This record gives sequence, C-alpha cells and structure tokens, in this order.
Amino acid sequence: MVKDFSATKNTLQITKLLKVLGQDFALSQNPNTRKGGLIGLAAIAVALGKESSLYIGDLIHPILACFADSDPLVRYYACESLYNVSKVARGSVLVHFTDIFSVLSKLAADPDQKVRSGSEHLDKLMKVTVALRIENHLSTLGWDSNPGLLITVKLSKTRLTHLFSCLANVCGQKWRADAKGWACATTPAGIGLGTHALDHLSTTDIVTESASFDLVGLMPHLRKKIYSNNTFARQFIISWVSVLDAVPDIDLIIFLPEILDGLFRILEDPNKEIQKMCDTVLNEFLRSIKKDPSRVKFDEMINILITHSQSPDELLQFTAITWIKEFVQLSGRKMLPFASGILTAVLPCLSYDTDSRRNIKETAKAVNFTFMKLVTEGDDKETFPVEVVGDVMEEEQLDLPSLVDVLTKHLHHTSVATKVSVLRWIYHLYIKIPTKVQTSICTRGGNKCVMI
Repeated sequence: MVKDFSATKNTLQITKLLKVLGQDFALSQNPNTRKGGLIGLAAIAVALGKESSLYIGDLIHPILACFADSDPLVRYYACESLYNVSKVARGSVLVHFTDIFSVLSKLAADPDQKVRSGSEHLDKLMKVTVALRIENHLSTLGWDSNPGLLITVKLSKTRLTHLFSCLANVCGQKWRADAKGWACATTPAGIGLGTHALDHLSTTDIVTESASFDLVGLMPHLRKKIYSNNTFARQFIISWVSVLDAVPDIDLIIFLPEILDGLFRILEDPNKEIQKMCDTVLNEFLRSIKKDPSRVKFDEMINILITHSQSPDELLQFTAITWIKEFVQLSGRKMLPFASGILTAVLPCLSYDTDSRRNIKETAKAVNFTFMKLVTEGDDKETFPVEVVGDVMEEEQLDLPSLVDVLTKHLHHTSVATKVSVLRWIYHLYIKIPTKVQTSICTRGGNKCVMI
C-alpha cells in the first residue's frame, strides 16, 4: 500500500498513515500498541526507501518519544525501529542528530542490558552515517556483495588511516587502504538488530548537505554528558569524540576548550579500557594542535591543564604536563600571562625521585627551561594596551606580582631541586627585568626583599 502511494505521489495518504502510526499507535497507553506503532513506522520507512527522507520528521519524532518509555521492551523496539529508519534514510536523519545523540547517550547507561545492546547497534550505524559525511571527498562508491560494503573515497592517506582506524575501533569494522593512497572499506553484513543488516550503500545514501549536521547544537549535549561518571556513558562519549574528530570536514579543535576538562576527568577513570580510549583521543588532539596551532585557543585551555597537572594520578598529571610543554613551545609568549599557574604546575614536579614519575619530572624540567627563556630584556619596558581590528587587546606580559608569590611559596619547598629552580628564576628575573622587579618589591612591601 505504501509503495503504491509513493509511486502515485500520494503524499497526503502517506502523511495520514504516518500520523495514525505515530500518534494513535506509538503514543498509545497500551505498550503492545506502542510496539506495533514502532514496527509500523519502520515498515513504512523501508517501503518508502529513499523517499523516506521526505517524511523523516514524522518518522523519527514518535520513535524518539518512545525512548523515554518505562517499559524496557518498548525502548528496545524503539532502538530497532530507529535503526531501520536510519538505515534507509541515511544522511537525512542527521537533521535530527542532536536529538538522536541525546537519546543514545541515555540509552548507553540504560539499566536494561537488552536495551543497551540494541542501542549499541543503533549507535554504530549513526557513527558510520556521520563518518561518511565526506561528500566533498567522494570519488566512487560501489557495492560488492561478496566482501560486504565497499566504499572508495579520495582523501589524504593520513586522514584515511585515522578515519578508518577510528571506525574499526568504535564500530568493530574492518578497513584497508591500497597502495595509491585511496581507501577501500569493507564491513560484513549483519551488524544490525536480529535479521536486519547494513547490507548495502548507494551513492545517494551519502548525505550531501553539510549544513544538516549541527555541530554547534551538539556541543551543549556533549559538554553535559562528558561529566558523567557512568562507565557505559563515558565509553559512549569517548567513542563519539573520536569519530567526530576523525571526520575530515568536522573541525572539532575549535570546540576543544569546551570538552577538554571532561576528557581529562575521564582519563583518570579506573577502567583501563576507558583510560586507553581517552588517552588515544587526547593524543590525536595534540597531534592536530601541533600540526596547525594557528586555530588553537591556547589561552582558553591552559588553566584546565594547570589544574589537572596537580593531580595525584600519574597518567593524568603526565598528560597535562606534556600538553603544557607543547603549549609553551607552540604559543610562546602568549603563555606569559599564565606564568604563575604554569610554575605552580611544574615546580613541585622537579622534586620527584621515583622511577614511576621520572617522565613527569623530565617533562616539567623542559617546560621550566623553555618558559624561562620567554622572559627577555624587552619585558622590562612599560607595556600598554594595543587596539587590534576594533578589539582592545593587551600585549603578552608577565603578571609579576602573582609570579613572585609563587616563587616565594616554593622557596620554602622541602625539595632542594625545587628551591634551586626558584633561585634560578629569581636571578633570571633580576637580570632580565630588574626595573619591574624592583618596582614590584617596593610596591608590595619588604617581605619580598627578605625573600630575595
């Protein structure tokens, strides 16, 4: 019937049918009726095929509402229904991706194991759908029924390796690249729910409207969910951050300040698998930062790193100190206003004498050495705000009073190595910026004179 309506362009009857299933059935008080409505919506999508994109709102909204159902079996049927709708509609569902993501993030921690299992299949399909948003790079696309899904895309070898490796990790798929820098990806049929499989993909299945994926709208949900303490929720979030970062036309770096703190919190998760996933994601971000530092908001992230660099967790502390080292090397004098915080992070690390913290100590020494070189004779001159493109910006300069406070505090540290480093800093400041040092001492009183 639906196929006949579609063939005759009878959109009115299709809309009426969707209304009956979506409102009278899927939202019924009877759980069995709700399940029937969900099955019916999926069946209509399958019957419509590619035309389902024209009715995507009417198809998806009732299904999304059922994910809040108190009956776990209804929630499971909702997973299966949305999976089948998404399998047919493909990129068209990305218009509603923010709502889908919000639902998936809750299902990842669902108390019912069967619901979690169903949501995992749906989650994998959504990751593939998002990852294949590469219309600008699409070269050829075909189907080979023997190995499974065959996708050929033209991207840089590095980006392909990252993208396919990411999908292999989070979706359990097999990917391979040929010697010419092209990539062929294969996935076996049968990753769907029950007998429903991701069995083919055609050229028109790839979403071509880049604007349909609202990354800006997604970020508040991602930022909120990233602070979850639930193991399944954390695994869900990390896998999605990894996929989004791997997609060539999604620039997640510019949103990194919004999720960096959450990522570092996940890094100290007691689950080793989650730790490893998070560490891999952070390493990928750091590689991207080193490759193109011009688009990185260093000043919005440095205080996050300073906070986590004081963690008792060794992996977390080492990672934070390593990021600070790269920030200092890449952004240079832009880090001078954060001198007190950076030294608060690195000076105590100079006292470490155990093998397990040796890497932290050596990295902290590198930060200290590089940062000290940023303070030059030119910093002894008076600086004034400068106007740049209509915005008032202040030149990079030391917050000397705060820096002196930090040095004073650490001069009383129990470690000889830390005290020696503090004395070297005091000497360096006297040699490079004597006028400002004297002014700061006279302004702030005699205690600093005694300290020096």
